[in-house]
Amino acid sequence: MRKSNPIRDEAIALGLSTYTTGVSCKHGHMSPRYVKNHACITCCRKLSTEWNKANPIKALESGRKTYAKDPSKAAARYAKRRAAKKLATPIWADIKEIEKIYKLARQKTIKSGMSWEVDHIVPLSSKLVCGLHVSWNLQVIPITENRRKRNVLTE
Repeated sequence: MRKSNPIRDEAIALGLSTYTTGVSCKHGHMSPRYVKNHACITCCRKLSTEWNKANPIKALESGRKTYAKDPSKAAARYAKRRAAKKLATPIWADIKEIEKIYKLARQKTIKSGMSWEVDHIVPLSSKLVCGLHVSWNLQVIPITENRRKRNVLTE
């Protein structure tokens, strides 16, 4: 049986989902822990990423089921994304070029039978950098690659 942790107990009382102990996990991460299972957030994310890479189809199906359960949550997330994109689109952006790139993604999806998406090479919002919603910052990639990349700047 696990000992009671006063920091975790306080987080529960405050209705928080995470808490910080100031002690590293067994893998050496000094990151917050989840209240629900005491697990290190960094470890959980690493395991989740590994599983998603090993099971891309199941990961997509899982995401779809999650959003089907709570459409309002999906709508809120989509609205947040639209707002970020709007703020990241400068007035001088060539909207016609951007539309061509999205059209190319649809055409590739129809032609190949596999889902393709438009990805921002430099993410619109991340901890390190924020890019623009302009044609030269867009690329068409398979949906599995886009999910794997998330909002991380690669190369």
